Amino acid sequence: MFCSDYYHIKRQIESELIQSGGIASSKPFLDLSKPEHLLKLKDRLKKYCQKAHKRVVDKPITEVREAGICMRENSFYVDSTKLS
Repeated sequence: MFCSDYYHIKRQIESELIQSGGIASSKPFLDLSKPEHLLKLKDRLKKYCQKAHKRVVDKPITEVREAGICMRENSFYVDSTKLS
């Protein structure tokens, strides 16, 4: 992301009213506390990057699977039992 994109998004969010706390309470972005300020800006930049690069980072879900081998369906076992 270029610096101009960052400043453009920062200027855009500074001109908006941000929902904070309840439904009816919305504040200007500049009136938020520093941690809220950074969090809202980070979220906005994340959404912008996902849209611009058309990529959403999803962490893969790993599943533990157990594979059971059926001796009747596997030709190796069928052939080896016929020989004995």
